Amino acid sequence: MRLLDILAWGRMNVFQWHLTDDEGWRLEIKAYPELTVGGARRGPGCQQVPQLGFAAEVYEGAYSQDEVREIVAHATSLNI
Repeated sequence: MRLLDILAWGRMNVFQWHLTDDEGWRLEIKAYPELTVGGARRGPGCQQVPQLGFAAEVYEGAYSQDEVREIVAHATSLNI
């Protein structure tokens, strides 16, 4: 949200959100919960091998559908 506020302050009106870059999947899909669980975790002992850092520890995270709606609504309110 803060990044969107900074973009608006700088009069930028485009936010390009990379949710499925590299080996990760960072978006909750309720019909396919295993996609989110498997794709949002990478590191030692996980399905996804880290390729861009965090090789020694497990790194995970995904946005819920409600979080995505909130972020998109905030961006829209700022004309981004």
